[in-house]
Amino acid sequence: MTKNILMNDDNTNFCHKSCEKLNESQKIYGFDIINLSDYLDFDTKKSIDQLVNNTSNKNLETISYMQFPVGKMAQFDFGLAAKKLFTPELSGKSEFLFRRYIKNIITTVSIGEKIIKKYKPTVVITFGEYGHYQGIRHAAKLCGVKSISIGHPMHYNADFSRFLMWPRTNEAYFYPHCQNWHKIKNKSIESRYVDECWNDVMFRLFSKPKSHIFSPRKSIDPESIFIELKLKRTKKTALVFTSSYDERHAKDIVMDIWKEGPKISDTFPDQISWLEALREYSTKHNDIQFVIRIHPREGHRQFGFDSEHLIKLKSIFRDNYENFVIIWPDDPISSYDLLEFADICLVSWSLMGQEAARLGIPVLTITGNMFYPDDDFVRVSKSKEGYFNNLKEVLDFKFTYNHLLKAIRFYHWRTFIPSLDLGETVPSKFSDDTFWPESPSDSSTTIIDTLLEDKSLITYNIEKWNNQENLRDLSKEELSSTLKGIRIFIDAIFYPPSFDIKKEVSSISILYNKIKTKILHNLPHVIKSRLNLRQTNIVKEFRDYELQYFNENWQITELIKITEVNKKLRIIAKDGLFTILVHNGKVLRRMSPMINKLAEIHHNASISLDIGEKRKLRSIRLNFFE
Repeated sequence: MTKNILMNDDNTNFCHKSCEKLNESQKIYGFDIINLSDYLDFDTKKSIDQLVNNTSNKNLETISYMQFPVGKMAQFDFGLAAKKLFTPELSGKSEFLFRRYIKNIITTVSIGEKIIKKYKPTVVITFGEYGHYQGIRHAAKLCGVKSISIGHPMHYNADFSRFLMWPRTNEAYFYPHCQNWHKIKNKSIESRYVDECWNDVMFRLFSKPKSHIFSPRKSIDPESIFIELKLKRTKKTALVFTSSYDERHAKDIVMDIWKEGPKISDTFPDQISWLEALREYSTKHNDIQFVIRIHPREGHRQFGFDSEHLIKLKSIFRDNYENFVIIWPDDPISSYDLLEFADICLVSWSLMGQEAARLGIPVLTITGNMFYPDDDFVRVSKSKEGYFNNLKEVLDFKFTYNHLLKAIRFYHWRTFIPSLDLGETVPSKFSDDTFWPESPSDSSTTIIDTLLEDKSLITYNIEKWNNQENLRDLSKEELSSTLKGIRIFIDAIFYPPSFDIKKEVSSISILYNKIKTKILHNLPHVIKSRLNLRQTNIVKEFRDYELQYFNENWQITELIKITEVNKKLRIIAKDGLFTILVHNGKVLRRMSPMINKLAEIHHNASISLDIGEKRKLRSIRLNFFE
């Protein structure tokens, strides 16, 4: 099974395309290509095979090569691919896969050391943190050369126009950064970052699932799911998101090998203990119902088989209870549809906590000093007893504009502050080949300082941020953009965007696109920038509107009459768990406490907005990435 994941012939076409792009890149940029086979002679390969093949299963984990624990590091890749932990009892395809990963890491250490010694680079750069990249990092360390890893922030799944750079283990660099948000949480951010935050929300809810977005797209009125799960309208609903354990284990392996990073503080020994505690709590408290969404990656969503952790979960949580309902990884239910009727969101370390907070839902997590700071919009418990005290507090928590603003600011801190924006000359979409990336003139110094010196991107971006705030007051534009984002989101909920339009493409159109691409390749970057060729996304026209909110004591006939006169006005009226949209004299109804909450936040916050700003109704454009 696992052998078929990584070792079948289905990757042949991908490899051919990669080689074509590599050759094309070499012609454009003129860099030298190193043939790795020149650094792997027959004797070295034979000795590597003998070392790994002649080691018994029980000793595979202890294999070391050039002072690097390659056997332990292989658990990183093996755990992610096989969705299980290494044990000496591995056999068959799992054993074959684990031994192969060990060979891969040993090979990169051997080849990497020889190349670094020959070329004597100033810095070695790797992409990501997989085992073979860790081997290169070790080779650089042996040669006394600086190494840096790069990646892309999970903005629009992965924003290829922005680069993350970290000099240590990613988690050792990233976890403390998330916790340091407390130091700047009261600082306003530019409106373009607020807009980007809402655009990312739209992407995650309505686009096709990508590698880091495991849930199906938002698709239906959540009332049907509410009925299907046999939930009760008289009870508070706690939406629970688990995380993929193999990913956590892989990160722990890397941090332990390099002796870096904070020791993670967990409220419960593991996620199973956490869920058991929630199930027990549900049997004693009839005013709350728990809906548990098991991480989709644990099922067939990635690599086509169940994880080891999922098998344990199914053995312990076979049956649903009255107030405790399990949604399994392969159930065709979108996490984003579930969010619409959630009163609170409970997570381990899942990114869904960030998604929920950006939509006005308070969050409680069981994992401290990782991705989430302990605040009011998202809380971290230090003990089991404290957790259930926090649970009661979160259930009664009143989520306001200030809390929503914090969630948006935290997204900015977590996503944009650690990354370098090269969007002027680098496409944000991987498949965009209308032009080849080059370094923006105003970023060259920053790139050199980050790669060759010891100045971090975080320091650079904070300095830039402070300069922007000194030039103007950002609070008003931050407020205006946040309210606009709420209106955009409400519009999309009631009038969902579609990405499934299929068009017939003629041979003439194909030829035209090829000629156009060829011409664009040869244009100077300054012209491409002016043409805004960076925007390779689908664009939906959004016409702004006035939004009013009615909490109670409303008459639908009166609301209809008002919107028949004022065509630019939309009214959200709360009806229990349901929300009523009145627009152009027409009425739409759906179950969505989330929309009611956002509309109320919009209403209360817009009171403080300048009257002149509130009357600025203009046509704006909203970017969607397919």
